[in-house]
Amino acid sequence: MEHETKKVLIVNSGITYSDFLKWGIEKVMPSLSIAVAESGEKALELTGHNGYDLVITDRVLPGMGGVNLFYELKERYPLLKTILLSDCFDIREMKALEKEGLFGYIEKPFLLESLSELIERAFRS
Repeated sequence: MEHETKKVLIVNSGITYSDFLKWGIEKVMPSLSIAVAESGEKALELTGHNGYDLVITDRVLPGMGGVNLFYELKERYPLLKTILLSDCFDIREMKALEKEGLFGYIEKPFLLESLSELIERAFRS
């Protein structure tokens, strides 16, 4: 059986940070196809054209923030999994978002291994 390449979209306004995440994830999980978007609006545009399996988005973005992006993605692509990144989380809010379908969240700074484990769980579920 052929292994299907999983497609991941990283959404972050900081190009250097996005490139670092992309590089780090590709190093640990070289079979993934990873793209980068600098805003929630660009992420929506790319998702419509590219059929991603997972979106990893920062909570704070110019224009549409990561939480609003999650809700928009959930409405348009109900099977698409989303992981939210942030410097600071309100645990009650995150638990409520998980009940709404958010796959997971991770607080910065984090180890790439921790993010990789979360990505692997997303693809197994």
